[in-house]
Amino acid sequence: MCPRICTCPGWIPQGATPDRCRLAADGNLRRHGAERKLTIYDKGFDESAEHWGEYIARSGPATSPQIPDTEPLALEVEHFVRAIQDGLTPRSDGHSGLRVVRVLESLQAQLDLTRR
Repeated sequence: MCPRICTCPGWIPQGATPDRCRLAADGNLRRHGAERKLTIYDKGFDESAEHWGEYIARSGPATSPQIPDTEPLALEVEHFVRAIQDGLTPRSDGHSGLRVVRVLESLQAQLDLTRR
């Protein structure tokens, strides 16, 4: 069965628009057509070698690096599950989470002090 275009106004994956969303044969929504997620433009000013303090405008080619079409949170969850199954320490373990919570609590305390 071929994928069909998803026209439902309901849930659409983050970063996808209805024209980039397809409902696959397995019933899951898939994004497509997002080949250029990031474009880097080589533009700027270079100092002239002929005159001190003179700058010339540079406008080089634009490049679009290949970025995999994967959800970062899904990758993190997969890694976490594999680590538990294999008995390894995940990248984001309880100690890491505790450090994050402490930083957030400290920042919140500072915000509360500055609002008074």
